Amino acid sequence: FRPNDGPIPWWIVSKDRRVPGASALSHMALTRLLMGRASDTVADRIATSGLLWDRLLDPVLRAALNTAPAEGSAKLAAAVIRESLARGGRAARPRIAEPTLAAAFVDPALAWLAKRGCFLAAGRRLRAVRFAGDVIDSLDFGEGEVAVPPDEPVIFAVPPWVAATLVPGLTTPCEFRAIVNAHFAIAPPPGTPAMIGVIGGMAEWIFAFPDRISVTVSAADHLIDTDRAELAAGFWAEIAAIHDLPTDLPPWQIVKEKRATFAATPEQDARRPPAATRWRNLFLAGDWTRTGLPATIEGALRSGATAARLASAAAVV
Repeated sequence: FRPNDGPIPWWIVSKDRRVPGASALSHMALTRLLMGRASDTVADRIATSGLLWDRLLDPVLRAALNTAPAEGSAKLAAAVIRESLARGGRAARPRIAEPTLAAAFVDPALAWLAKRGCFLAAGRRLRAVRFAGDVIDSLDFGEGEVAVPPDEPVIFAVPPWVAATLVPGLTTPCEFRAIVNAHFAIAPPPGTPAMIGVIGGMAEWIFAFPDRISVTVSAADHLIDTDRAELAAGFWAEIAAIHDLPTDLPPWQIVKEKRATFAATPEQDARRPPAATRWRNLFLAGDWTRTGLPATIEGALRSGATAARLASAAAVV
């Protein structure tokens, strides 16, 4: 699958570029996915079978939505397509954080804050919030209340189930989907592709890092209760076959996140709140807020930018 870089999709008429085995006509499903009602599921707009589905749409949308694509929100799926493939192959190329997600996103942010005299105070859970009129009045971290001046903005960047307990009357997503990751302590052979999608296997995506090989499975609720050793053995069997590696199981670690993201269905998408709240100095951030995207890193970054912009404006006022 090799879409051309630009937005005019001439790759569709080239059998050497479009999804292998799929006809040019079948690719029209991509345009049908972009049109419809906000309440549509992906299955309401396009067929959920065939080569285009099996080899492109199902694996890509499953990863983006972290929800079985057929039941996923067509609006959110369309947003993913509009911002990637519809803009051309250049906008659809995968990007892998190097050397880690923390180094790419977290550490630079903390360094930027530190230069401006702001420091992260970890290990302090917000226990309660007090409201007075249309503002937050104080925060309680379990060591007594901390007063909040009415002109000082507060951003809650917490999971939706935490936000729902802190903010009265807040509607948030209440259904979630799992992600399972596996890590194997073995250096991949030279030339190993950095990322491979697996069709029809237990693994969905295999990543090669300098010191390890990792697996990611999205919408992984069906694997949450599976024994970790069984998962490791199954994943490694597929990795060994794909990368022509020894079948002996290297040291491994399985990470299960039961509530990794909200379920990206039309019903749950409708429960996502905006960044602004009815309190003029309280704002929300997180991939579960109303970003127009599914629960992704890009969605989380945009939510933070939106909350920061609103908070800055509120502080000026």
